[in-house]
Amino acid sequence: MKRVVVLGTSIAAVKAVEIIRQKDQEADITIISLDGFYPCNRLLFGPLIAKEHKTSQLYYKSREFFEKNKINVLLDKKIDRVNLNRKKIFTEEKEQIDFDILIIADFPTEKYPDVKGTSKAGVNAFNKLKIINELYDTLPIYESVAIQSDRLKGLEVALAFRKQEKDVTLVTQSPQVLSSIFPADVCAKLAHILIEKGLNLYTGTEISEILGEGEAKAVRLKSNKVVGGDVILFVDAAADHKLFADSHLAVKNRIVVDGNFKTNVDSVYAVDLAAQQENEANNRPDKSVEELEQQGTLVAAHILGENTSAISHLAVDQLRSDGLDIIGIGSYEGQGQDVKIFFDEANFTFKKLVINEGRAVGAVLVNARDKKDLFRKAVEGSISLVEIAPEFIAASPAETQPQGNGALLRQLEEGQ
Repeated sequence: MKRVVVLGTSIAAVKAVEIIRQKDQEADITIISLDGFYPCNRLLFGPLIAKEHKTSQLYYKSREFFEKNKINVLLDKKIDRVNLNRKKIFTEEKEQIDFDILIIADFPTEKYPDVKGTSKAGVNAFNKLKIINELYDTLPIYESVAIQSDRLKGLEVALAFRKQEKDVTLVTQSPQVLSSIFPADVCAKLAHILIEKGLNLYTGTEISEILGEGEAKAVRLKSNKVVGGDVILFVDAAADHKLFADSHLAVKNRIVVDGNFKTNVDSVYAVDLAAQQENEANNRPDKSVEELEQQGTLVAAHILGENTSAISHLAVDQLRSDGLDIIGIGSYEGQGQDVKIFFDEANFTFKKLVINEGRAVGAVLVNARDKKDLFRKAVEGSISLVEIAPEFIAASPAETQPQGNGALLRQLEEGQ
């Protein structure tokens, strides 16, 4: 009987063991939760804080699912160390959990920036349900939230807390909010809208110190500005892989895996937040349910010795908050690639298509949800660039008018 152990909770890992159980009724399967909760959809953490969802809606599978499939879920174990050579996991209670196959889905702790005061109460990342539930349950108690993030997720979290009438500060290291996604004029318009929504924005800086006696009360920025913060969130904090520091597991920012999410260690796999593939687009921390399920399908097939074709699920990131609707499709940041842009500042409508080697690889839409399917088809390659060209006609003068419509159509057709 094979002993399959999952370290951490993830939709990817649950999908893997679900498939394994379908093919192998005798395998001993155990999931070790690192935060005391069953696996859930992390994309719903922001909507939970905004009170758009209930905690029960976050769970990927019901408790009955795990019982029916004889999957043992350990909610009360704290991991002390892992010995990959001996295939043993040791808990702080001196227990040991043996495995034949290990799937690493997450790590017990996060790695915060090198900032004084991160050990104070109130300082957290934003990727474990235990923390999110605590933040939700104590919403009436704290007044101010300071968030450091350069991701779309960070802005979503900031707006979720603002919806609960908290004093929210968003700190970005980039010179403008979401400047990796938008050109400067769009960033300026977005910042204006966010300030009108009551957000405090500090860009081109970062948190240098967390102030307070034992508990966070404020943060000092590198600019020396001090802003209040009963809750401090490092939304971009990566998981801390020190648990495997003494192993020969190949680790960069995360555990290096191949196309089947196999690590360099025999019988050890890594998925989701724990995994890093060579293709940078696949290393986004905010993955959809479909993307994570595909990871689990590939892992299960490899463990079972079966062949499966990798179905590529197009990445789609979304933020919807009181009149602000942002959609990112595929590789939408578009660094160093050809970019086509439409921007209607008066109505704050924005469309971007990222083109690489003659084909669309990513897109961004702001307040243009009715165009989502069209742009998704363009990125998937099911429609030609010429068919989407009309979306960029009469765009902002700085982008397209000097070229003329015919020039733009020819440019898109040639993939320049």
